[in-house]
Amino acid sequence: MMGRLFFSLLVATVLAAGPVAGQASPAQSTSGEPLFAQQVLGRDGTIYRLIDATYGELFTGAHEAPADSRVLALEIITPEGNVTRKLVPETSSRSAELAPQMVYVQSSNTVFLLWEGIFHHLHPLLYLASFQNGEWIDVLEITGDPFARKGQPQLTVTRDLNRTAEETRTTLHTVWWEETSGGTLKRYAPIVIENGVRRTWHPTWDLSSFVSEIEGAGIRDQSQVVRVGPGPRHNSVVIGFMTTPGDRVVTLEAEVLPSALGDLGDAIRTHLETEGQRATSLEALADSLADFIRDHGEGFHEASLDYLAESSREALLETRLILVGPFTDLTELSDQARIHIINEGVRIATHGLEDDAPFEIIEIERPDQPGRFHLLKVSTLSERPAPLGVGAQAELHLSVDGRNAVLAWQHGSNLVYVESIDEGWGPERRLALGESFDLATARAMLETLAASR
Repeated sequence: MMGRLFFSLLVATVLAAGPVAGQASPAQSTSGEPLFAQQVLGRDGTIYRLIDATYGELFTGAHEAPADSRVLALEIITPEGNVTRKLVPETSSRSAELAPQMVYVQSSNTVFLLWEGIFHHLHPLLYLASFQNGEWIDVLEITGDPFARKGQPQLTVTRDLNRTAEETRTTLHTVWWEETSGGTLKRYAPIVIENGVRRTWHPTWDLSSFVSEIEGAGIRDQSQVVRVGPGPRHNSVVIGFMTTPGDRVVTLEAEVLPSALGDLGDAIRTHLETEGQRATSLEALADSLADFIRDHGEGFHEASLDYLAESSREALLETRLILVGPFTDLTELSDQARIHIINEGVRIATHGLEDDAPFEIIEIERPDQPGRFHLLKVSTLSERPAPLGVGAQAELHLSVDGRNAVLAWQHGSNLVYVESIDEGWGPERRLALGESFDLATARAMLETLAASR
């Protein structure tokens, strides 16, 4: 089965880069004013700061980019007070960098950066960069419509271990909204890194495709509400979004499935395509399949394998397929057997046989092993009608289990919010904003409130 979690993840909070006791002075502009930054603490006491400023302010006397070009830089402050500043790749042009986010993964000592770049002042693109062992590893352009306006790029990281193959996986769960001719889509792109290898191209999904058809779907969706955060399991995240047609708030859980499950499904498909050519009867083939599952289900408990073996045997017999030796086309049958073992395995591996929550399995092919896939289970956790008066740019705060949420929106000098209750929402409450209680403080309180649900 999948190994336990072996990392600690820190998500950067937007802070003024003020002095830190025992460390170097904060980053400052040429005028001496402190620059605003996001910052995280590394596992050995190193501080990482993501700074958004002009190149001239950050790199005095250097000429890698125009002095007035807005860039991102990663500042590294060691426990001894030594300061190093690294220009973030793909940010040295005069194009803008918007909504940067920094995430630090302790186990691999890696900093991940996600931001929106406006290429040539025209093309909104999303970039993902990683920094490890003192250098940039690579920069990935996240697939999307290069002409579509985008916003709210967000990143949450999960990490797991396949003990059978001694492989580690890091999954970067990214979400954002994207304007298209048909309306505003809420996008999801899980990017899987296994033993340092990842795809240069990756698939993306429209989050609305994971829920039932939305009433009024012909209406142009203008909602920009989307959110991702840590899930209830070490290998899962929760995702929330709002859609204008039907006025619904939806929460999902995306869970990275054990590698052993996908490997068993792929092995079953190959076994049936081979053995089906020589089997003398469907009963013999079904028995062979059951024995194969028991012999090759590495990482599964014996009781789970017995269930999967008998369940697959019965499903195969129910097809009533007539075998005609080498002339039998088993492609469809072997694909169905693979799907069956994955679906049944999901119920065992994640929630047990009693769980009947709707889910879909999505597949991401491994770049170095064609025909093998990473599997993710996407489950619908909740669907609620959106409260009246909520704007397209409202904010969504999620509970850890993803079944509850806090929805907030600004109204004048107030931040209005509602908490989820059963299938709906509680009464509206208001937080009065002012000099002593700003929007950032109010948002942080609502985030804590949602997390406590």
